Amino acid sequence: MNSSNNTLARDFTLKFLFHLRLDARADFLENLKTESTPLALLEQEWNDFNQSYTETDIEHPNNQLNDDSYNYSKSLINTILSEYDTLTKMISSYLQKRTIDKVHRMDFWILMIGSAEFLLEDRVPHTVVLNEAIELAKKYGDNDSYSFINGVLDKLSKDHFS
Repeated sequence: MNSSNNTLARDFTLKFLFHLRLDARADFLENLKTESTPLALLEQEWNDFNQSYTETDIEHPNNQLNDDSYNYSKSLINTILSEYDTLTKMISSYLQKRTIDKVHRMDFWILMIGSAEFLLEDRVPHTVVLNEAIELAKKYGDNDSYSFINGVLDKLSKDHFS
């Protein structure tokens, strides 16, 4: 799979996870975390979101998600949700000035995506994961999100996945 497919998958994954608002659905999140394929429980939401995401409109005339991007996104989401507690614990250990529940939701999901990619058996080089996370943060985060995300993921990568 080429990097542009992965970029599309990360963008889609971030928007889908943010859309779910799992922080406001604690019981549902607990159910998802116990499933080996959590996305199966989200099938209707996944299908609805995918359809609305890929619908072309004036703002997004070429909104498409090819099969590689679609499958990589599914893999990321399943990893994030099934390894949710492990990933949040790992991320939390690198937060210096805040707790995980105080991290902006968009930043939180970008950290989760990057961390999940580290878990996926080195399918993507860590420098690529870091760069892609920084680009997502620049695109969707606050002004200092990218440096915060870079710092956390860089330390996490070096300590756990090198």
